[in-house]
Amino acid sequence: MGVKVFLRGKFTKKDSIILRIADELFKKIGDIVIGVQGVASWDGSNLRIIVKEDTPETIEKIMKTVYKILEKNNAIGEIIPEIVKQNDLLYFSEANLPTPSPKIVETIRNNLMKKFPEIIVNVEPVKSWDGSNLRIIVKEDTPET
Repeated sequence: MGVKVFLRGKFTKKDSIILRIADELFKKIGDIVIGVQGVASWDGSNLRIIVKEDTPETIEKIMKTVYKILEKNNAIGEIIPEIVKQNDLLYFSEANLPTPSPKIVETIRNNLMKKFPEIIVNVEPVKSWDGSNLRIIVKEDTPET
């Protein structure tokens, strides 16, 4: 058994529909779909479907299933899905981290610029849509960097 369900706030009609979508996706393609999550994303999507692979066939199966349930529940436009590969979750964050103190930023900046003077341009605090709170600006963003 490996189910986790967390509720933030009052249980709504959208939550109920998301649970129905999860149920149907896990039944139909549970070997590919590994997670379903209600989110408030920067791009307007509010349903994240986490998959092992995102082939065109998989995406089509998921979208047909999702829209069938949305149509049945008169919820088209209320729930906007996004499909994310499991490995890509590294790029998503729900953390709302505080901006680091100027002293911490300065320490990190000094250490990085000392160690990598040919690469680092600057280090600065930010408040970003993805939860990050520190920007490291580099001269080039190669895989080696």
